Amino acid sequence: MLEQVLLFLAGYLGKRIVNLGDLIAKALYYVIVPALILHEVPGHEINTQIPYFILPFVVSLPLVALVYFWKKDPLWIMGVGMINSGFVLPFYLEKYPSPPMLSAILGTMALHYIVIYGLVVGKDGWKKVLSQPILWAYVIALLNPALPAWLDNVLAIIGSLTGPLTMVMLGMFFEFRLGKEMASVLALRMIGGLLLGWAYGSLMGFDQAGMALARALGGAPTGYTSLIYASLLKLDTEKMAQAVSLGTLLGFLWVPLWL
Repeated sequence: MLEQVLLFLAGYLGKRIVNLGDLIAKALYYVIVPALILHEVPGHEINTQIPYFILPFVVSLPLVALVYFWKKDPLWIMGVGMINSGFVLPFYLEKYPSPPMLSAILGTMALHYIVIYGLVVGKDGWKKVLSQPILWAYVIALLNPALPAWLDNVLAIIGSLTGPLTMVMLGMFFEFRLGKEMASVLALRMIGGLLLGWAYGSLMGFDQAGMALARALGGAPTGYTSLIYASLLKLDTEKMAQAVSLGTLLGFLWVPLWL
C-alpha cells in the first residue's frame, strides 16, 4: 500500500514539472496491458468458473443500463461500468484461493474492452472495438499459445509496469475535488454494485469465498481503464480521475469490509 501511495504522490507532484498522463495512458493501452494479458492469461481454465466469469457483468450492466438511458454520458457509463478488479485482487488473495478471482478478472476484461467501450464510442463502435490491441491480446491469450521462454519473460517485465504506471497516471490526472456528478457515479458503482453482487452470490449459492468475491468485486471502485479511455477519446480526464482516484482511496476502507 505504501508503494502505491508513493507512486501516486510522485505522479501528482511530477505533473507540476511535466504532465505525462496522456502518454502513459497510450503506453498502457497499446503496449503494457496487452503484454500483461499475453503473459498472465494463457493456461487459465474458465470452463469450471463460469459463474465467476460472468460476475462482473452482473454487478455492472444493470447500472450501465440505468445511466445509459438516464444520462447517456460516457463518463457515467464508464464510471459505473468499469470495475477495478485489480484493486480487489491483493485483498482477496490474502484470504481465499485464486481461481475464482482470476476468472472474474477475465470477465472484467471482456466487459471493459468489448461491451463498455462499444457503448461509449457509439456509432461505428464495433469497428473501434475490433481495432483494440488489448482485445486481440486477449483473443490470442485465450488460444493458449506456447510462447518461447524468452518472449514470456519479456512480456512479464513489460506487464509488470501496469500497476506502477497506473498509479503515476492517476496522480497526474488527480484533482482533489469531487463534484456531485462523480459522487453519484461512485455511489452507484460501490453501493449499487455491492448490492447486486450480494444478490447474485446468494442466488447462485456461492460458498464463503465466492460470496466474499461477489461482494468485494461488486463494491469495487471505478477501474483505471475508464481513465485510459477518457484520455484516448478526448473526454474530461480530470472529472474521470475524480471518480477513479477518490474511489480508489475509499476502496482501501470499503473493499476489506466485505471480504
